[in-house]
Amino acid sequence: SLYVIVLFFAKRSVDYIVSSQAYTKKKVGFLRLLKADVDDVIRITADASVTSALAELSDNIRYSDPMSSPSLVSYETAISDCVLKASSSVRAGDNATALHYIGEANRLLESRNQRCKLLK
Repeated sequence: SLYVIVLFFAKRSVDYIVSSQAYTKKKVGFLRLLKADVDDVIRITADASVTSALAELSDNIRYSDPMSSPSLVSYETAISDCVLKASSSVRAGDNATALHYIGEANRLLESRNQRCKLLK
C-alpha cells in the first residue's frame, strides 16, 4: 500500500509540472510570436532608419516581461496591429508611416510592461 501511495503522489506531481509548463508556454507565446513578426519585417527592410527602429523594437520585445494576463489583451492586440501596419508600410515603401507605427508599438509595449509589473 505504501508503493501505491508513493505512485499516487509522484503521478500528481508530474501532472502539476506538465500543466504548469503548458500554462507558462501559453502565457509567453505572444511575445515570442511578436518578436518573430518584427524579425521577419527586418529581413525585408531596405531603409537603414527603419531597420534600426525595428531592431530596437525587437530588443524591447526580447527584454520585456514575458508573462501575459487577460487584462493585457487590448495592449497586446494593439501592438500586433502596429507591427502588422508597419510591415504593410514597409512592403509599400512608405518608410515614414512604418516609423510611426514602430514608435507606436514601442510606446504600447512600454505601457503593457508597466501594467504587467502592477499585476505581479
